[in-house]
Amino acid sequence: MNKSLLIGLKALTALTALATCAALLAACGKHDAEPPVPPRTEITLMRFFGSCDAKFGAVKETSQGVGECGIVTALINEFNATNTDGIRVKTQVAEWAPYYDQLTARLVAKDIPTVAVMHESALGDYVRRRLVEPLDAELPGLGIDVNDFTDHARRGVTLNGQIYALPFDTWAWLWHVNTTLMGQAGLMGADGRPRLPHSRTSCWRWPGNSSSGPASRSSPGRS
Repeated sequence: MNKSLLIGLKALTALTALATCAALLAACGKHDAEPPVPPRTEITLMRFFGSCDAKFGAVKETSQGVGECGIVTALINEFNATNTDGIRVKTQVAEWAPYYDQLTARLVAKDIPTVAVMHESALGDYVRRRLVEPLDAELPGLGIDVNDFTDHARRGVTLNGQIYALPFDTWAWLWHVNTTLMGQAGLMGADGRPRLPHSRTSCWRWPGNSSSGPASRSSPGRS
């Protein structure tokens, strides 16, 4: 199982940076002053999930989003449309394949996003390089109770006893099974459901082969 994480990057001092506001001065007319522009905080969010603005760019209700990209896009749109604290999230979409290379390059160039989406499997590398800071001290003051995290999500964001990210989602592997080939291999149950492996060793336990090694190339459905 894997998950995506939202992390505040070190150069911006984790979540405390999200509360920093830059005051904007209102432009003044020659005679009549316009109302002052309210302070605004811009949060840059670097993420994968693809780009789907053509379909969901104007959607402002998360419930109307479909798929990873649609849901995340609608979620951010809804936040920007409804928050009253002068905060705006600016999405920075990166392609999936070079995502972590691009994030690392931005860190080197000091072009650092406020928040970045990251997989559990990648978080440890950034922690070891001291590119992210633990959030334990900031979370209580922000009203975030880590006891609300699921056990699996909490393990995913915890390294060396400290929490380095906010769990964003958790997902399981999705298996697409060719039941014809599985049946030929003797891996379909009497109920018509495939018998999927539950451990690494069980992956090699094909009918007619030793459980200590991989199936022979002559096994049905294998080439």
